[in-house]
Amino acid sequence: MVAAGLILLMFVGYGVYTLVKSSAASAPDVVVKQFFEVGGNRDLNGMMSLVDPAKSKEIEKVCKTYFINQGFGLGFTRVLDYELVKNGDTATVTVTVPAQYIRGGNEPYGTTVNVADVTLHVVNSKWVISKVVIKLY
Repeated sequence: MVAAGLILLMFVGYGVYTLVKSSAASAPDVVVKQFFEVGGNRDLNGMMSLVDPAKSKEIEKVCKTYFINQGFGLGFTRVLDYELVKNGDTATVTVTVPAQYIRGGNEPYGTTVNVADVTLHVVNSKWVISKVVIKLY
Protein backbone atom coordinates (compact mmCIF):
# COMPACT_ATOMS: atom_id res chain seq x y z
CA MET A 1 0.00 0.00 0.00
CA VAL A 2 2.82 2.41 0.91
CA ALA A 3 4.70 1.58 -2.31
CA ALA A 4 1.58 2.26 -4.39
CA GLY A 5 1.13 5.59 -2.60
CA LEU A 6 4.74 6.57 -3.29
CA ILE A 7 4.42 5.66 -6.96
CA LEU A 8 1.20 7.69 -7.22
CA LEU A 9 2.92 10.62 -5.49
CA MET A 10 5.82 10.42 -7.96
CA PHE A 11 3.44 10.53 -10.94
CA VAL A 12 1.53 13.49 -9.50
CA GLY A 13 4.80 15.29 -8.75
CA TYR A 14 6.07 14.66 -12.28
CA GLY A 15 2.78 15.93 -13.73
CA VAL A 16 2.99 19.16 -11.74
CA TYR A 17 6.66 19.60 -12.73
CA THR A 18 5.80 19.07 -16.42
CA LEU A 19 2.93 21.55 -16.24
CA VAL A 20 5.07 24.21 -14.56
CA LYS A 21 7.94 23.65 -16.98
CA SER A 22 5.70 23.83 -20.06
CA SER A 23 4.02 27.02 -18.90
CA ALA A 24 7.41 28.62 -18.15
CA ALA A 25 8.72 27.54 -21.54
CA SER A 26 5.83 29.32 -23.20
CA ALA A 27 6.83 32.72 -21.78
CA PRO A 28 8.09 35.07 -24.52
CA ASP A 29 11.43 35.85 -22.85
CA VAL A 30 12.06 32.15 -22.27
CA VAL A 31 11.38 31.44 -25.97
CA VAL A 32 13.86 34.15 -26.98
CA LYS A 33 16.46 32.81 -24.54
CA GLN A 34 16.07 29.34 -26.08
CA PHE A 35 16.37 30.90 -29.54
CA PHE A 36 19.70 32.55 -28.67
CA GLU A 37 21.04 29.48 -26.89
CA VAL A 38 20.40 27.18 -29.85
CA GLY A 39 21.64 29.94 -32.16
CA GLY A 40 24.85 30.12 -30.17
CA ASN A 41 25.23 26.42 -30.92
CA ARG A 42 24.54 27.09 -34.62
CA ASP A 43 21.45 24.87 -34.54
CA LEU A 44 19.34 26.31 -37.36
CA ASN A 45 16.61 23.67 -37.02
CA GLY A 46 16.31 24.35 -33.30
CA MET A 47 16.00 28.07 -33.95
CA MET A 48 13.38 27.59 -36.62
CA SER A 49 11.28 25.41 -34.31
CA LEU A 50 10.66 28.57 -32.24
CA VAL A 51 9.61 30.70 -35.22
CA ASP A 52 6.16 31.38 -36.67
CA PRO A 53 6.00 29.25 -39.84
CA ALA A 54 4.45 32.20 -41.70
CA LYS A 55 7.61 34.24 -41.02
CA SER A 56 10.14 31.43 -41.37
CA LYS A 57 11.74 32.49 -44.67
CA GLU A 58 12.71 35.99 -43.54
CA ILE A 59 13.82 34.86 -40.06
CA GLU A 60 15.78 31.92 -41.48
CA LYS A 61 17.78 34.43 -43.54
CA VAL A 62 18.62 36.41 -40.38
CA CYS A 63 19.55 33.18 -38.56
CA LYS A 64 21.85 32.02 -41.34
CA THR A 65 23.51 35.41 -41.70
CA TYR A 66 24.18 36.20 -38.06
CA PHE A 67 24.17 32.93 -36.15
CA ILE A 68 25.40 30.36 -38.65
CA ASN A 69 27.80 32.39 -40.84
CA GLN A 70 29.02 35.04 -38.36
CA GLY A 71 28.79 33.01 -35.15
CA PHE A 72 26.72 35.60 -33.29
CA GLY A 73 26.19 34.53 -29.71
CA LEU A 74 29.15 32.19 -29.48
CA GLY A 75 30.72 32.54 -26.07
CA PHE A 76 28.46 35.18 -24.57
CA THR A 77 24.92 33.77 -24.63
CA ARG A 78 25.36 33.07 -20.91
CA VAL A 79 25.59 36.83 -20.15
CA LEU A 80 22.71 38.04 -22.30
CA ASP A 81 19.82 39.80 -20.57
CA TYR A 82 16.24 39.60 -21.81
CA GLU A 83 13.83 42.49 -21.15
CA LEU A 84 10.20 41.66 -21.86
CA VAL A 85 7.44 44.09 -22.84
CA LYS A 86 4.17 42.21 -23.23
CA ASN A 87 0.92 43.56 -24.68
CA GLY A 88 -1.77 40.89 -24.83
CA ASP A 89 -0.90 38.35 -27.52
CA THR A 90 2.19 40.24 -28.71
CA ALA A 91 5.50 40.82 -26.99
CA THR A 92 8.87 42.38 -27.64
CA VAL A 93 12.03 41.11 -25.99
CA THR A 94 15.08 43.35 -26.03
CA VAL A 95 18.31 41.40 -25.77
CA THR A 96 21.26 43.20 -24.20
CA VAL A 97 24.76 42.23 -23.17
CA PRO A 98 27.27 43.97 -20.87
CA ALA A 99 29.37 46.28 -23.03
CA GLN A 100 32.67 44.70 -22.01
CA TYR A 101 31.68 41.55 -23.90
CA ILE A 102 31.19 43.52 -27.12
CA ARG A 103 33.50 46.51 -27.11
CA GLY A 104 36.44 45.37 -25.03
CA GLY A 105 35.30 46.94 -21.77
CA ASN A 106 35.83 50.60 -22.74
CA GLU A 107 32.38 51.67 -21.49
CA PRO A 108 31.69 52.45 -17.83
CA TYR A 109 30.76 49.53 -15.59
CA GLY A 110 27.10 48.63 -15.94
CA THR A 111 26.73 49.84 -19.52
CA THR A 112 24.84 47.47 -21.77
CA VAL A 113 24.54 47.14 -25.53
CA ASN A 114 21.25 46.34 -27.23
CA VAL A 115 22.11 43.46 -29.53
CA ALA A 116 18.63 42.48 -30.74
CA ASP A 117 14.93 43.18 -30.64
CA VAL A 118 12.70 40.13 -31.01
CA THR A 119 8.95 40.32 -31.63
CA LEU A 120 6.69 37.42 -30.72
CA HIS A 121 3.00 36.62 -30.91
CA VAL A 122 0.74 33.77 -29.88
CA VAL A 123 -0.11 31.01 -32.38
CA ASN A 124 -2.18 28.05 -31.15
CA SER A 125 -1.63 29.06 -27.50
CA LYS A 126 2.15 29.10 -27.98
CA TRP A 127 4.55 32.06 -28.17
CA VAL A 128 6.45 32.10 -31.47
CA ILE A 129 8.99 34.52 -32.90
CA SER A 130 7.73 36.69 -35.74
CA LYS A 131 10.59 39.17 -36.20
CA VAL A 132 14.27 39.36 -35.26
CA VAL A 133 16.29 42.56 -35.64
CA ILE A 134 19.99 42.13 -34.86
CA LYS A 135 21.59 45.45 -33.88
CA LEU A 136 25.13 44.34 -33.14
CA TYR A 137 26.59 44.48 -36.63
